[in-house]
Amino acid sequence: MENVSNLLAPNGYFMIATQNRPALRRNAIPPPKPGQLRRWVDHKELQDLLEPHFRIEEMFSITPRFNRGALRILNSRKVRRMASAVGMDRLAAHVDKWQERAWLGWTLMALAQKRGN
Repeated sequence: MENVSNLLAPNGYFMIATQNRPALRRNAIPPPKPGQLRRWVDHKELQDLLEPHFRIEEMFSITPRFNRGALRILNSRKVRRMASAVGMDRLAAHVDKWQERAWLGWTLMALAQKRGN
C-alpha cells in the first residue's frame, strides 16, 4: 500500500474493491489457472494493510452470494423469486444487508484517505 500512497497527493482518497477471502473459501471457486495469482484477504487484513498509510473512512462488504450451507438456501435465485412473488422483496434485501454487515459479502470495499505528510 505504500506504493499506492506515494502516488496520491497528501490527504488524497483511495478506493479499493477486493475479493473477500472468507466468502470465497465458502463457495465453489475453481483453482487458479497456470500463471494466475491469488492473494485474497479478509476485512481485518485489508484494514491492517491500509492503516499504516491511510485513514479508513469506510469499509464494508457487498454482494452476499454464498452457495453452501444454510446461506445457500437464503441466497438461491429460486427462493428469492418466490419471495418476490409474494411481496417479500424487503425481507430478501434485509437478509442481504445482514450478511454484508457480518462480512459475508463476496467483495470488500474500502474508502481511505492518505495520511497527511
